[in-house]
Parts: sequence; C-alpha cells; structure tokens
Amino acid sequence: MKSHAGVVLALVLWSTMVSAAPKIFVDPSELDMGRVRQGESVEKDLEVRNVGDQPLVIDHLTSSCPCATFKALPPEASTIEPGGMRAITIKYTPDAREGDSGAAMVVYSNDPETPALVVDLKVFIEVLVSVRPPGGVHWGLAPRGFPLKKDLIITPGDPASDITLLDIQCEQAGVIIHSEKLARPEARVLKITFDLAPETPLGPLATTVKARVRVGEEEADLLVPFKGEVLGDMFLSPPAIISPKTAYAQGQKISQITIQSSTGGAPPDVLGAMAVGPISAVISKNVDATQHTVAIHAAENAPPGPQSGTVYVMTTSADQPIVAVPIYFRMGSPVVFEPDQVVLHPGDHTPVQLKVSDAVRGALTIMNTRFEPDCIGVRLVRPQQTGPEEPAILAVQPAATPDPAKLTTILVVETDAPGAQALNVPILILPDGP
Repeated sequence: MKSHAGVVLALVLWSTMVSAAPKIFVDPSELDMGRVRQGESVEKDLEVRNVGDQPLVIDHLTSSCPCATFKALPPEASTIEPGGMRAITIKYTPDAREGDSGAAMVVYSNDPETPALVVDLKVFIEVLVSVRPPGGVHWGLAPRGFPLKKDLIITPGDPASDITLLDIQCEQAGVIIHSEKLARPEARVLKITFDLAPETPLGPLATTVKARVRVGEEEADLLVPFKGEVLGDMFLSPPAIISPKTAYAQGQKISQITIQSSTGGAPPDVLGAMAVGPISAVISKNVDATQHTVAIHAAENAPPGPQSGTVYVMTTSADQPIVAVPIYFRMGSPVVFEPDQVVLHPGDHTPVQLKVSDAVRGALTIMNTRFEPDCIGVRLVRPQQTGPEEPAILAVQPAATPDPAKLTTILVVETDAPGAQALNVPILILPDGP
C-alpha cells in the first residue's frame, strides 16, 4: 500500500510539474486607439498579464504597419512573474488614409501555447479636408483647348462644417481652373474642373495643383498631384513600335500605326509616310470614318538580327504635321540548318550531313561555301532545295590532319535566299580521348 501511495504521489507531482507554464493574456484583446487627426498621434497602453504559474518572458513585438509603434521594454521589465502585469505603450500616427483604419501588433513570448499573440488595433482617422480622387487628378490623354473629364472634389472632414476655397492655382501654365461650391444633402462640396488652354505644351504633363481652404475656423494647404498627356488635334498610336515578334520573311508586316482625330470626327488627312531604315510603310486611308493606318513591313533588303528604323508620318494636322515613330524589331533568317551546330570527332571521318532549307519559300540554292581547310572539309551533296521535304545537303567532316589548337571554327554558307546570302554555322571539334 505504501508503495502504491508513493507512485500516486509521484504521478501527481510529475503532472503538476508538466502543467506548470507561463500563459500570456492581454487586456483589452482589441485595442481601440479612438479618434486621431491626420498629422497628430495617439497613445494607449496595452496591458500584458501572466496568468500562468511560471515566469513569462516577452521576447519582442512587431507591427503590421509603420503607423503603429511601441516603446520597447527594458531587459529587466521583459519578464513578468505569475500574476504580474506590464504596460506597453502603443503609439499610432496616421498615414494618408482617412476613416476607419487599424493595424496588428504581435507579442512574442515563451508561452508554449501562444508564442505569438496578435492584438488588433483599431482607429478612426479624422481629416480637416477630404480630397477625391485621393491620389490626385490623373486624366490620361486629352486634347489641348478642351475641358478635362476629371474633376477634383474637396469636402470637409466633418460634414457639418462649412468649407471655403481661399486660393487655387496650378504650377503648370496652360491649365485653366474653375471652382464651384455645391450644397449637397450630405455635405458642402467644392467642385474643381479643369480646361487645357490651346497653347498648353504637347506631351506628358506632371505638375501640382495648390489649394488653400478654410473649414470652420481652421485653414489647410493642399498639394494635389495633377498629371496626364496633352494631345494636339491628332491622336497617333502607338508613339513607338517595339515588336515582340520576329519577322522571317522580307516584306512581312511588323505592325501598324493608327491616325485618328483626338477630338472625334474625321481624322486629318495623311499626306505621306517616309520610312528610314530596313522597313517600308504602306498607307491605308479611310479604313473607316474615324481613322487611317500606316502598315510597317520589313524591307526587301532587311538582314537578319536586331533592326531599327523610323517612320515619319506627314498629315494635315495643325498641331503635329510631322510625327516620327521609332520602330524596333528582330529579323530572323528564313534559312534553317539541321543541325544548327555541327559536332565532329577527329578520329571519326564519317561525314555529318548538314541540311539547309528555306522555311518561307520552300526552295533555295547553295551558291558557295567558305571554311578553314586545316579544320574541316565540306562537300556539296545536294545543291538545291526542291521542296519542304527535300532540303539542300552539305557533308561536313574533320580535315585529314586537323589543327589540334583549333577546336571551333565557322562554316559560311552562301545561298540565294533573300536576306540570308551568307550565314554562319558553328563547328565544334571534340578531341579524342581524355
């Protein structure tokens, strides 16, 4: 019986030791930071308690947002005895948002059940003035001399407050600003509209609208981004052509340019299109009632490789009578080699067949070959391609006594294929043995 009682006592003691552990508890579980004005900060204490029966060690804290920061505990205060509490001060500084917002704080400790405890912070961010769109006026493309289709709306943060526009101006000349005060049921509103003057410079415009308003007894300065692109009376697209496709046939269409009126209606007439570089331009007038097109083709003499050129489009546009459009594309060779690299072994003089074909026309003639005789020998087996399944053929083999210092060389194959008159085939000579 004594032995049995001892075992029971030992089990009870062991169970107590196993269950002994720190346990983290925070109060409140969701920290309400209250209301805070943009430009100001608010602080609240987060109470961390140890409701376990072993010391709780706070390792560190992290925040989901730079807007929420905390005062780190000194080393001597990072341990909380059973039944104890530590207050951690949380500071919230609003960012550019307004209204309901928040963040999450994570408390890391030695609690075996909850090593990372998440505490949600909630806050209401008050503003003196609210601006819509919040990121500024981004109006895309618009012709000069016309009103923009994007407005700026300024409202008081407190709908019950009155708002007055004291001053507004744009840093960029040529932007005409109109303001109107509206009394809507939910709030008083300042509606700002914009026109582009006829003399506004063409091209991208990125500037700032500065406004000063009074709300109640307070005043605020606003800096609103304002950007877009100013068009003339013509809209030409794209302004540059970078073709992702490789052209293989000379004369192949690369892309096209579209000419339209920027204000609607009939486009200006196209007087001509001059192509400079390995390209050609073909004008199609009145594709429909709203546009002309200029098709861009690879020139008849375009060589393989990366290519660039420029098309100058001449129109009756009063604003842009001549527009230069840069063209970038890659010209691939229509001639295909199989294999595309020949591998030879000096000890094996069995010829390797090199098949040569024109993938576009389906026919070609090998006019000549050039190579280093001390490295390889080349024999013409079939000089002409007569169809897709009957390519021209060359036989390539190592020279009788190849130069051991030359492990690579080039075979130049000259054909009658347009744009592929002289093409290089790499030859690799692998030495025998280790």
